[in-house]
Order: sequence, then structure tokens, then C-alpha cells
Amino acid sequence: MLDPASEVYSKHVIQNINELVAMVPKGRFAEMDEVASAVSYFASEEARFVTGQVISVNGGCTML
Repeated sequence: MLDPASEVYSKHVIQNINELVAMVPKGRFAEMDEVASAVSYFASEEARFVTGQVISVNGGCTML
């Protein structure tokens, strides 16, 4: 999303990246491995009894 050469970047205009980061209580964007860890958990046998949940891996943005 932040790589000017990517297709996603060309579809979304980010005026000021600092303003966007300031909206995240953790003060940064998620790393791919952080999102992948959540996905891995829900795809695992350990999560077999978890149903109907929405987990936002977003550094606390939905808490505001």
C-alpha cells in the first residue's frame, strides 16, 4: 500500500502518511507477520471452537 510502484498505491491517494499513522494508537502500521499470525491462529486447530468473531488487527484503531 505504501510502495509507489505497487498497483494498490496507484488506486489510493495518500496525501499525508504521517496523518494516517497518527490515527493508529500504536503509532505505526501493522507488519505483514502480525496479520499473518492472526490468520494462522484462526486457521489452526487451536481456534476450532471460535466462531463468528471479527478480529481487527489494526493497532487499536477500532477502540477510538
